[in-house]
Amino acid sequence: MAVVSSVVYFLLWYYPTGMPRDSGTAGYVFLMTMLFFLFQSSWGQWICAFAPSLTVISNVLPFFFVMVSLFNGIVRPYAQMPAFWRVWMYWVNPTTYWIGGVLAAVLRDLTVECAADETALFNPPPGQTCGSYAAEFVRATGHGYIVDPDATSRCGYCPYRSGVEYLATLNVTPEQKWRDCGIFIVYVCTNWLLVYFFIYTVRVRGWGRGLRPLLARLGRLVVDRRKNGI
Repeated sequence: MAVVSSVVYFLLWYYPTGMPRDSGTAGYVFLMTMLFFLFQSSWGQWICAFAPSLTVISNVLPFFFVMVSLFNGIVRPYAQMPAFWRVWMYWVNPTTYWIGGVLAAVLRDLTVECAADETALFNPPPGQTCGSYAAEFVRATGHGYIVDPDATSRCGYCPYRSGVEYLATLNVTPEQKWRDCGIFIVYVCTNWLLVYFFIYTVRVRGWGRGLRPLLARLGRLVVDRRKNGI
């Protein structure tokens, strides 16, 4: 079912949104899409395998979803993360590698052209052009360009010249896309191993019975706090 869902999702999402049509990029993104559907289904299964009740599952899953969504370097860029989360949560987050790989594939050859309302406007000193006045700034930043270097007023600065420059702000490089794919495959395989591990240890052998009361109490605590509006 995960494979069928990934095919339908890819066809409805990728081509209608104007993504790159070359076979290399489309094939890579399709592979990553299929892996993500396999990941999310197996991820939910191993959580269900060790959780004692539907109440615990319904409260544990949102926690995981929030963690992987907030600390993948996209919602909040890597450089802007608090140091505590940047040095470990970012790197153990599976969606860091999935998003990084997909963005590296689709934005690698993109040329950025800012619209007029997307540029930073400024006026150079008298006797200087936009290009001569801002040339040192553009070289120092290492990205972006002046829209009209020969103009003498209302200069426009576009912060990105290419998709590669934008990816650099997200701590992503095109050369790492296959590395990210390989790491994400490891996460998918680990999920399946955890499914069988918890089914055997918790459901068959009963090793997790001691955790059941604790997790059940935590689930009831969350439900009570919700009822009390806390």
